[in-house]
Amino acid sequence: MAKLKTSLIFHSLVLLIVCAASVFIGFTFRSSAGTATKTSVHPPLKQSDEKMIDVQKFPIEPFELSEFSVKNTKFTLRQKLNVRTLVERGGGEVEDWLENLEFTLTNKYDKPIVWINLGIIFPETAAYGPRMVYQLDLGVNPKFVGTDKEHTFGDPIAIKPNEQFKFTLSSTYLGRIKKFLEFKSFQLSYLNQATIRVSIIVFDDGMWWEQGTWYKPDPDNPGKYVTVKSPN
Repeated sequence: MAKLKTSLIFHSLVLLIVCAASVFIGFTFRSSAGTATKTSVHPPLKQSDEKMIDVQKFPIEPFELSEFSVKNTKFTLRQKLNVRTLVERGGGEVEDWLENLEFTLTNKYDKPIVWINLGIIFPETAAYGPRMVYQLDLGVNPKFVGTDKEHTFGDPIAIKPNEQFKFTLSSTYLGRIKKFLEFKSFQLSYLNQATIRVSIIVFDDGMWWEQGTWYKPDPDNPGKYVTVKSPN
């Protein structure tokens, strides 16, 4: 009888140990699986000293971009830029490779430009979700004058026909871009490509160009626009 009682106690202890081990293994597996899933959503990018800047083109552009430079070093589009060489020439930090990005915009239309919507695209981010595009406005959009929208509060511009306007990516814009990228866990230093995109141009006569399409104010519906084939 004593042996039977001892056997029952032994088997009970073994059962308890097995159950505890199963729970521990299951918990460990779930934790590992969760960690792997989180990592696979956003795998690390391959950091490189070679960077490249390009421009997105559209049909019938009423402007021309030229005279590109970054960190006070001139470059041509899609040229491989060694960020450490850029720092040696222009100073700053390696991770801030877009610092002092500059280019010239020439107005090719016959009316002054009063507002520009500009985007800096980071193509590599598209591999892990929606492509990240940092957008900024230059000038005052007449469409929003008199409203409380953010477009009202820019500094006015008036780029006359054939006149040139020099854009410089200020330290303020650079800081905002870095915070914008960090929102999706990206770091500028790990991104190796950037694309400049002029998305919208608005002229003082109300004409509106957007990524290859022209619009003009609708005379029958104030505040509305209609598509036109050409600006003339």
